[in-house]
Amino acid sequence: MKERIVLLGPPASGKGTQAELIREKFHFEAPSAGAILREEKARGSEIGIAADKFTSHGQLVPDDLVVALMRGWIERNRVAFVLDGFPRTVGQADALHGILEAQHSPLQAVVLLEVNFETISERVTKRLVCRQCGNIVSVGWQVAHPDAGCPRCGGVLERRKDDTLEVLAQRMIEYREKSEPLIPYYQQRGILFCLDANRPADQVSADIAAILEAA
Repeated sequence: MKERIVLLGPPASGKGTQAELIREKFHFEAPSAGAILREEKARGSEIGIAADKFTSHGQLVPDDLVVALMRGWIERNRVAFVLDGFPRTVGQADALHGILEAQHSPLQAVVLLEVNFETISERVTKRLVCRQCGNIVSVGWQVAHPDAGCPRCGGVLERRKDDTLEVLAQRMIEYREKSEPLIPYYQQRGILFCLDANRPADQVSADIAAILEAA
């Protein structure tokens, strides 16, 4: 069983959804970098306020802020995990490698969720995020459950302020420039697995499960 996993892919490729499905099926911890940063912002912490200045404009949070945040979580929680939204740059990947090597627990798999821009655009304009836990659901789910809150924690569902096509365009530029280099980075290390994420979430989840359970 692979127990230290990273999910990689462009905005709205389904990383958050798949991280939650992995958490439910395998009982891994799923520390979304985005959710942790939102928690820090809600607490009014220095790192949360600093990070929000970047995310609200569709820009990636600088490596030093993200690495400091994730280093703290990993060092406090030496458990099986799936990382969603970290690393996003080669610099962050190098930092993660160092953190895990110091624990003698190297990364075991990176799953790339490949998705076309049409699918990304539709998902961005039709998703809601829980203000409390960061869970992502579609607008369609809320229409079907008009009196319900977040299906995970009951919190308030809302549109993220950066979920617009204008901000998405900037996020895609950032992804291509800074995150796509992670694909050859992990491919060279022999731990990259590529999946078609235009498909329904349950089909993608089944493929991920097979990857994690393989020797």
